[in-house]
Amino acid sequence: MAKLSRNALQKSDLSALVSSMNQQKAKGGTSPLTDEGKERGINVFRVGDHKNQVVLVYIPCMPQMFDVDGNPTKYHAKVITHGMNRLGAKDAYIGTIRSTKGLEGLESMGISGTGGKLPDYQAKAWDYKNLRDTHDMLIDFGTDDRTKIDEDKAKNISKENFKYMPISNAEESFWFPIVVVETVPKKDGTPSLTPKLFEVLDENGEPVKVKNAKGEWTTKKTYQGQLCWYKASQKTWEERLQKAIETVGASDFVGEGLFAKFDFSIKEKEDGKNNAVVNDTMRSANNLQIEILTDEAFLKRRNNAVKSGLVAKGGLTYNEDEDTNEFSIDEENLGKWDIEARELYDAISLGFDVRQCQLLTDEDLNKELDKNYKDLDAHIARLQVECDKLRSGQASTGAQVTSSMDSALESYREDPKALETTKEDDSAGVTVDEIEDDLEIE
Repeated sequence: MAKLSRNALQKSDLSALVSSMNQQKAKGGTSPLTDEGKERGINVFRVGDHKNQVVLVYIPCMPQMFDVDGNPTKYHAKVITHGMNRLGAKDAYIGTIRSTKGLEGLESMGISGTGGKLPDYQAKAWDYKNLRDTHDMLIDFGTDDRTKIDEDKAKNISKENFKYMPISNAEESFWFPIVVVETVPKKDGTPSLTPKLFEVLDENGEPVKVKNAKGEWTTKKTYQGQLCWYKASQKTWEERLQKAIETVGASDFVGEGLFAKFDFSIKEKEDGKNNAVVNDTMRSANNLQIEILTDEAFLKRRNNAVKSGLVAKGGLTYNEDEDTNEFSIDEENLGKWDIEARELYDAISLGFDVRQCQLLTDEDLNKELDKNYKDLDAHIARLQVECDKLRSGQASTGAQVTSSMDSALESYREDPKALETTKEDDSAGVTVDEIEDDLEIE
């Protein structure tokens, strides 16, 4: 079996991977870390930890990448995933699987870029869902001719059967590293946009002394924060983040990222929605507003802190070919986050460290799909037989439906060709492109 190893990929392949990730197209709970991600100390931002709050964020300055046309682009990783549900069960989520179709530069890791069996299984999932629609319309209305069925009632059937969809439509999400900066709380205890300063200690644990602009000795201070992956849905990325993130120009230097305000304040309650479904975490994610803090007042506060010696701006040239990167205490604040982000939060690491984004070899991807959906063909055949019976007036009800469908399933397992039928025009099949607001990680 092919063994997936991050060491098999060369650094020169990273640009090709990121570029191809950004070219992928989506046709259409919390994301835990893998064991490796936990060992490496990786973090993932949780909206639930900051619901109805304002968060001060530092966006690290990442190495410059290039798109397929050779144009420079700010680093972010686009990931395409499918939700998996237990076959035949309603709303029975069993996990997420990442699509590798279209990814380039990963052949040495056992990933061809064809997507393995996922495209075929996705097509069969639609066949299954459309047959459920047909079956339910025949049961309820005696026909599957949608021109003879009330449109709203037909839509309700389709909507209900989406809950049985074995493999969901592809969903795009965008991932990039941020630092949640610790701030000084306001008088009411809520977070502010004023970074909290902490004493810088030397190797002996003693405070480091520096001279301020007046030549007076004072204790040097630094920022503190948590570096983590941030996940945004396609809608959130396009409407609230893309323009802001792309203003952060890539640089060969560290300490030149930007601060931003992520405002999760709930502006208003959604009237008429089930509070058990739409909770404050979901409302916070839906109300997110992004503001890059380049206003004069903010920059003045930051520059004054730099001039006073309380904090340092950075400015260290980062050399990725060096095993270690030495930098002085004066360059430690923002530069250390940039360096850590470049070392731990790149596109390859995302595919190993975050379970939702985990890269699987073609072989492992196919095994996972076969394990969960080996009976999908049988379920489709069973539904087709029952639909044919309903059309011919041999409809069964109640326990008889279950019995006849189970018999069909057994017949299929013994001889798949025994249940083959002439495929009719399936133009009545629904191919709804669900556009859902995929919330950030809760």
